Amino acid sequence: MSKSKKLYFLHIPKTSGIKMQYELIDASSKSLLKNKPKVYAQDANRSQHKGDKFEFVFDPSIADSYDIICGHFARNPIAIVDDLITFSIIREPFEQYLSLAKYAAVQSGVNFTEEFLDSFLNNDDEFNTQFEGISGCNNPQSCFLFSKIACIENEPYIDSYGNLVESRYQAFFVEKPKSYSELNKRLSKIIIGTLENRNFLVERINKVLFDLYGIKISSDDSVINETPKPTFKISKQHKSKIYSKIELDIELYNKIKETEHE
Repeated sequence: MSKSKKLYFLHIPKTSGIKMQYELIDASSKSLLKNKPKVYAQDANRSQHKGDKFEFVFDPSIADSYDIICGHFARNPIAIVDDLITFSIIREPFEQYLSLAKYAAVQSGVNFTEEFLDSFLNNDDEFNTQFEGISGCNNPQSCFLFSKIACIENEPYIDSYGNLVESRYQAFFVEKPKSYSELNKRLSKIIIGTLENRNFLVERINKVLFDLYGIKISSDDSVINETPKPTFKISKQHKSKIYSKIELDIELYNKIKETEHE
């Protein structure tokens, strides 16, 4: 394998991806190569992750300076990087979506209550936060894997008096998969594993890491962080609403699990 290849960890939010970033940094620091592989880890140096309106915008110059890139950039526009090997982790869809909802509450500065979950699930405006990945959008994991294009839109903000106050910029999905067959066409070049079977994914990634840089990362299952149980009982109506929003993610998750047990 050519040493010119770049490794990209596509970090889907709420899949314990920050731990993976730390492990890649740690492994790279222990490389025996004279020129140790350099890791660009988007989130690892943050004491607390903060949603940023430019978070999903990929700066191509990053690829000029780093060998391993970690972040929320997805296949586009990072796909412009030559010789890119991409891998990602997906999580049991109901747990991942519930974690998104709880995180949205934290970001909003409110408690995660039944009332908040109801509002989150019934909000048809997918730009209900600074970025769509932590919003109520359908099939968030599939969307990331399909095509998370960092498209910046300048839109006017009008105050309650009708005055133009400022311009706002947003990053958002410009494409979304409509079926698993459509999604699957984009997955052939992405190494995907489940959080619940993380060791299997780590084994596959370590082969790539060792071939490229002579390094390996940990296969410690203790990194799996379960979503804390809500303080309220999730109603059947809310469960039904969540499942209606993650149908494609469920199909994707089941397909990946099948490959892990073959």
